Amino acid sequence: MFHIKKDKRSQASAALVVSGLYQCLESKPFEKITIADIQKASSVGRATFYRLFDRLPDVLSYECDNVLCQFIKSNTLVNTSDQFIAFFTNWMTHDVLLETLMTSGNSELLYVVFREHAAELGKLLSPKAELSPYETDFFINIATSALIGALATWIKHDRRETPDQLTTMMRVTLSTVNESLNG
Repeated sequence: MFHIKKDKRSQASAALVVSGLYQCLESKPFEKITIADIQKASSVGRATFYRLFDRLPDVLSYECDNVLCQFIKSNTLVNTSDQFIAFFTNWMTHDVLLETLMTSGNSELLYVVFREHAAELGKLLSPKAELSPYETDFFINIATSALIGALATWIKHDRRETPDQLTTMMRVTLSTVNESLNG
């Protein structure tokens, strides 16, 4: 778990740790990176690291939370299709983070972060739906799985697809699922 306070000093230290992680990822896979490596790359002491994070995967979780919160805060689109394109565009700019999550066996961190922001995501991805809280819970879990699956497949396909193509694939896939359920 990460424990980043809202004060500038904690935020700056956390940003240094994240930057240090990205520097380390340029030369090593995540599984081989140590906290000592992060310390050297970030100039953040061990005590500061442990004040902010319990363990190394928490840095990934923190960065996922930052990326998602940034998307939610900056998103002003109304059209749902545009929301999906913006969502994929946003995450594609963080392809190193996505690949690290997928290859290190930490993709569940995305699910956790998405669930923590379920209400905001539900409003963005289905603004016209009038779902009960019970139905919303199913919607968010299913949508989250589909979105993360699309991003994982994009990584697997060597990042070839554009945000528009991923949105089209979501549309085709969900339409096919809908037809299967109704037919």
